[in-house]
Amino acid sequence: MIRAGDRKSRAVHAAMLMAAHLAAVMGPARAQEVAPVPPPEDPATTEAPGIAPKEARLVRDGKVVEAQRQFLRRIRTVRNVEQRARMTQDFALFVYRDTPALDDDIGALILDLLQQAIDGFRLSVGGDDPIVATALMQRAEVERLLHPEDPASWADVAYQQAYRIRYGRLGPAAAETLSSLVPLAEIRSLPSRVGDDPEAVESIASLLRQVIERSGALPGSDEVRQLRQDAESALKRLDERYAKTVMRGRRPRIQLPLADATCPAATLQDAIILSGRQPALDAVRIRFRKAGLDLQPCGALMVLPLGPGTDPTPVLGILSDISAGRVEGVGIGLNDARPTRTVVSDPADPLLPLIEP
Repeated sequence: MIRAGDRKSRAVHAAMLMAAHLAAVMGPARAQEVAPVPPPEDPATTEAPGIAPKEARLVRDGKVVEAQRQFLRRIRTVRNVEQRARMTQDFALFVYRDTPALDDDIGALILDLLQQAIDGFRLSVGGDDPIVATALMQRAEVERLLHPEDPASWADVAYQQAYRIRYGRLGPAAAETLSSLVPLAEIRSLPSRVGDDPEAVESIASLLRQVIERSGALPGSDEVRQLRQDAESALKRLDERYAKTVMRGRRPRIQLPLADATCPAATLQDAIILSGRQPALDAVRIRFRKAGLDLQPCGALMVLPLGPGTDPTPVLGILSDISAGRVEGVGIGLNDARPTRTVVSDPADPLLPLIEP
């Protein structure tokens, strides 16, 4: 069943999706100059750059199939594959924004058009280009807006593919790379995905906390501030949705052990990993020792192995303070210790294992 809100809401969603595409193509600064203005009260009065007037009129009259025929005739003479892909993407988002009512058939048509755009971008700029990543995320976002309670499983895969592309081309610390993880975490946190598994919920929360922490290390900009705000909002929604399922202060299951490869704890699948400045780590180690728990040095990190007989309950307060950023110089599972040798659960993709089943 289609549940994508009224036309005004869809206009806002479409503007956001197009702004993301412009940022991927032109860069954030230039995209801000040319991004469409916020939609007015009546989306039907909004201009439609790149859409022929007759196509726009047909879409707004609910004659989407006829509008598509007109569009196909118009792009038939366009030889540039990338240009055709962009035109197809623009038309799909316009249909999503301005059609009077969405039904399953129109929703399927929009998703099909966006897939055609993805294929065109892959052919023209290569499958590992950030433009492809943005197009993948746009299609997944539309699917999530159309079916908010149980999006198709391909949307999860699309978000992961987008993250891997940005990770490879832009690096793990880029704001664009980290921003891929927020909607991925949100879709994986749906009840249709996690059920009543508190471990799955906590692993998603750990991922969002890492995005928040890592965004704090980036140079200040509107993009970074928005990323941090989005991650914090997602974490708050997660907490509100599963407050009765997952106890507050529950210890994180960090599976991102960045440590000297010779350290036995580096291979642990269930451990609390702390990183940061050495004086601060030493102070935290003393607090753990007073609680009857001994942190083990592991390269530049501190590790508390978890297993039978280990009860982290006495230090949940400390861990909550660290997760919330109230302990200066210490983080949980963060990549800021810069050891000479590292071991991660997936060398090509150190974050995704946190939320994969």
